[in-house]
Amino acid sequence: MSVSFDDNCVSVYGDLTSEDAYRVFSSTHVICEIKGYQDIKLDFSHCRKAFSPQMMAICARALSYWKDGVDIELTLPIDQALSRLFINAN
Repeated sequence: MSVSFDDNCVSVYGDLTSEDAYRVFSSTHVICEIKGYQDIKLDFSHCRKAFSPQMMAICARALSYWKDGVDIELTLPIDQALSRLFINAN
């Protein structure tokens, strides 16, 4: 699994693990707190698996940023089954 960020976009590749969730947290921190962006793009298009504990933590962090006025944009996974899971779990 890999997590990377460029400008204000955090991209997730492969299977999302607990360690990767921490990488997403640190990336969003750098984007908002250090670089000063007021919008974050979370790109899960190349994510193959995502488990509820990690996603709940990421969603909680995103909600916290959203409440502070940061816009959050989500790119759903290309995999249709996983994309439906993201939508249905909303």
